[in-house]
Amino acid sequence: MKSLEKDIGLIKIRDDISGIVYRLINTKDTLRSIAKEYHVCIITLQIALQEKVGSKGYTLLKQLKCKQRNDGRRQQDMIKQLKAENKLLKKAITKTLSDHSHLADGDVCTLIELKKVLKKIKRISI
Repeated sequence: MKSLEKDIGLIKIRDDISGIVYRLINTKDTLRSIAKEYHVCIITLQIALQEKVGSKGYTLLKQLKCKQRNDGRRQQDMIKQLKAENKLLKKAITKTLSDHSHLADGDVCTLIELKKVLKKIKRISI
């Protein structure tokens, strides 16, 4: 039964190979997720891809997926860094306004712009 499933999966892969290549390039789908979807092992999928795009094309596909993964990690790292910086700035602004509230108590005051912005984002109570 397993052998028949694999044969059917391989036939489906060969029929859908252009769509699979497209998904690998343009989506977050991985070889593992696609192989699981078609009920075949990764090696079977790799062989079918190499038949379609050749060894060089397959190597380029792998490099592209690796680059996409690295770009995603870089973006996550950047988001973490921005959140940490944002937290530090909010803390510093809140402390400054707390320590010098008399400089932000009228319409024309030294720190009034900070107070207005913080009220606008509504994340810090003053």
